[in-house]
Amino acid sequence: LIGSGFSAQVAVSSANGNATSGVANNVDFRNLVRGPITATDPLSVLDQPLTVTGETVLEGIPGNDLSNLAVNDLLDVSGFLDVDGIIVATRIALQTNPTADWKLFGQVSGLSGNLFNIGAQAVDFSGVSPVGCVPDLADGQFVELEALPNPGYSAGSVLGQLNQLECEDPNFTNPPPGTVVASLEGIISEIPDPMPVP
Repeated sequence: LIGSGFSAQVAVSSANGNATSGVANNVDFRNLVRGPITATDPLSVLDQPLTVTGETVLEGIPGNDLSNLAVNDLLDVSGFLDVDGIIVATRIALQTNPTADWKLFGQVSGLSGNLFNIGAQAVDFSGVSPVGCVPDLADGQFVELEALPNPGYSAGSVLGQLNQLECEDPNFTNPPPGTVVASLEGIISEIPDPMPVP
């Protein structure tokens, strides 16, 4: 469900000179990681430790208290990467669909054959061709991957069964030709009801 706390990327046309107003053509709500909790101290999902602040929005968390979560509970986490590549969580939601694809966004390191790491998470991308990597997948690139739920997965396991691997700019995805790129980062504080179209 869409709600406050999501990290969002917005494509805008007809922006004024200082990019404080314009027409939103596309709004992309982004989760940086979706999958099982691999540790509770610090709270980690797919071996990615999370920074949780007083502004982090909790959705569907029992008692609105992270201490009620357990290893292997499934979470959707929205936020942004800090300078050290750690996910600063702006929204943490308990995932209610155990068959939903797992997801991870981050920077590639230790690339060797069909294996690489995102933070502490080892990834095997056998059978999947990376998309949008110029000229090829390499250490230092940012990627977004999706994988089928991995039965038997636990902390320290290699994440496999990928069905998508795409190189991405950490800030913008394919800005339209002829546009000027500007960045605004923050936490969504209110969602209109009814939602505007688009």
